Amino acid sequence: MRDYLLIYVNGRRYKISGKRGFQSLSDFLRNDLGKVGTKVVCAEGDCGSCTVLIGRVRNSQLLYEGIDSCIQYLYQLDCSHVITVEGLKDEAQIIHPVQKAMVDAAGSQCGYCTPGFVMALAAMIETDETLTRNSLQEGLTGNLCRCTGYEQIIDAGLSLNQEVIPKASKCYDAKLILADFMEHVVQPVYCEYEKKWNGIGQQIQFFVPAYLEEALEFKKKNKHVTIVAGGTDISVQINKERLEPNCIMSLTHLNGLEILEIENKTVTVGAKVTWTELGVFCQEHLPELAEIISIFAS
Repeated sequence: MRDYLLIYVNGRRYKISGKRGFQSLSDFLRNDLGKVGTKVVCAEGDCGSCTVLIGRVRNSQLLYEGIDSCIQYLYQLDCSHVITVEGLKDEAQIIHPVQKAMVDAAGSQCGYCTPGFVMALAAMIETDETLTRNSLQEGLTGNLCRCTGYEQIIDAGLSLNQEVIPKASKCYDAKLILADFMEHVVQPVYCEYEKKWNGIGQQIQFFVPAYLEEALEFKKKNKHVTIVAGGTDISVQINKERLEPNCIMSLTHLNGLEILEIENKTVTVGAKVTWTELGVFCQEHLPELAEIISIFAS
């Protein structure tokens, strides 16, 4: 067992332990690392201003997707590679082609939403989505702009040539990062610190099990543990100070929770299935639910 989280940010390695592991990713990026290109506006995962790319180990490879960093806490991100808007460009570039497209199309005004839109577009390139008007409208649904107008932003996306734009992840040594993660992902993580109110101390702890047996044993010993998978609801409550759990268990590394299948007219959805994955699945198997998901998660 180790007492630290292992996270890479823009190719740089960080070991995070103790109280620091209980931060949201956006706070860690802005306050600890000075990566203030990541903006926080709603702190609810609704506006997309804080969007970053996250690379996680899936089937022995790093797969990247865009996420809202304000509702992802560090204890959910062990063995993840975070790419921020500052990390998009390689050494030869002044700005990334997505950023240049936004400038050329006049897709930014006040600027608070701009890094989020840039990262959402970069995520679409990362996942090989074909950039059409419809796909851009769908892919940018989770990003809100309050002043510029969406047409210019859509125009910026339509101007991108996916055949020549490098994926952001290609700027980093995936083989080195993946090897580091594969060595650590089989190790459970336990971190704690003492929080004091009026001189009275309370132990705050989180646990990231590597195997189901470890998770069950921890749950047995800690009856009131808060279990976190995606965290899209719990993290909002924490951000708004409606909830302050003192014992957390993250399911980040547990295998088998990505299950998504239909068998004997029964749909099984694992705790680690994302809304995006469920939406794509439902487009084929449950189109009525897919329509609801596209509205619910917008």
